[in-house]
Amino acid sequence: MAPKSNPATEFSEYLARVLNGKRLKGITRWKKNWAGKKGETADVAGLGPTDKARVLVEVERLREDPVSNVVKIWDWLEKGLVPRDVMFIHAFSGAYGGRKKPRKERAEFAGRRLRKEFRHATYKQISFAWKPKSGAKGIGGAAKRHANRLASSIIGLIERS
Repeated sequence: MAPKSNPATEFSEYLARVLNGKRLKGITRWKKNWAGKKGETADVAGLGPTDKARVLVEVERLREDPVSNVVKIWDWLEKGLVPRDVMFIHAFSGAYGGRKKPRKERAEFAGRRLRKEFRHATYKQISFAWKPKSGAKGIGGAAKRHANRLASSIIGLIERS
């Protein structure tokens, strides 16, 4: 029997694959589920030539507590597990436009506080239109189209920084 599919991991895996097809100065490869600390991962990380994380991407599909991802990266910065000038891109699906909007706003507040403490770090929020379905077994064509668009947005953010 095949292992049970995890749509969040599949989305991250596909996003990393798309990003690996792009060339960016200072980033040699993209890795899904990059471990900043044992037992804790970022959804996708852009790694530099020495395998240090240059960009961390957390994708919020349906999560109830996205601020916890900000706190996780903040903790990694505090412990020196990621470079002080890391770029943290927090991507929010269309599910955060309605009832979940306050959760996105709290994450943005925490991101601003992170920036105050770590002035060389960057925190950016981006939104993408996809509204994932709860209980999905995997990702399909719509999710892949949105991952492609999200990858383009991520590249644009990095190039403009």
